[in-house]
Formats: sequence, C-alpha cells, structure tokens
Amino acid sequence: MHLSSHLLVRRAGLGVAPAEPDPLAALVDLLRPYANEVDGPPAIYHELMAAAFTFRDPDGALAQLLDDSTVAAWHAGVRSASTAVDTLLFDLGNGQRLDVEIIGRHLVADLFGGVLTSAAWQTPAGRHEAEVAFGESFEIDAVPDGPFCIIVEVDGVTTTTDWLLA
Repeated sequence: MHLSSHLLVRRAGLGVAPAEPDPLAALVDLLRPYANEVDGPPAIYHELMAAAFTFRDPDGALAQLLDDSTVAAWHAGVRSASTAVDTLLFDLGNGQRLDVEIIGRHLVADLFGGVLTSAAWQTPAGRHEAEVAFGESFEIDAVPDGPFCIIVEVDGVTTTTDWLLA
C-alpha cells in the first residue's frame, strides 16, 4: 500500500496500518524511464499505429454516437445508411498497399507503391474483370451481395484478398 492510499484509509477511519515499503520500488522507479530506450516497441508497431490513425473516421463515429432510433425515419432523407463507408487496407508486400472503400454497393480501390496492371473480383459464380484507371485504381459499380474476393496484378505479381462480404 502506498502512503497516499494509507492516508485515504486513515481518513476514512478504518485505521489500517501501511504495508512495509517494497525495497526494490526505488530501483524500479529509477530504471523505468530507461526501459523504453533499451527495449522499445518494434518499428512495425509504429507503422501499424500510423496506419490505424490514417483510417479513423471521426465523423462516422460521431454520427453513431448521436444516432437516435426514434428519428431514424427522419434521418433517412438526410443521412442514409447507404452512404456509410467501409474502408479496408491490404498490405501487398514490398511497400505496396491496396486501399479499398465500399460505399453502399460501390467499391473504389487505390493502389499505393506500384503499378496496377489488372484487377478483378471473384464470386462463387465466376470472375469479373475491372477496368484499371491510370495504373493505380479501379472501381466496381455493383458490389456482389454474397462473398467475393479481389484479385490484383501489381508489378507482375498476382495477389488475391481474403473473401469479403459487403
């Protein structure tokens, strides 16, 4: 028990005696600032944290917090659920990433860090080619209702995403 908690207990009238101080507490307090310098988090954690902050949606979070089901019918004309944006990030390796946004039934994908030569989406019913724009993006006008995956060829390497549900 720290001294401050002992004072709170004594003030409460419980009269509990403080525990003996830990002899290593002073040493731990002295070494704590150096621990991060000696054995800090791996660099990948910083990269992942930066990526997580990139895709924050404060407006969407605020809209969810303020959502009131009693006025849902009124909101339908103002803020429709079909305008909600789902954002996915796929690390393709070699510093390349595919950012995918699904807005209602529309999908927009942008490639960063390479040249996109072909793109398609696969459903259990078959494969559908997408038109690549400027070697860096493609769109799907009608996202499938069921499961689908995205297949891209970047710098000669073909990559297939996991199966997705929109």
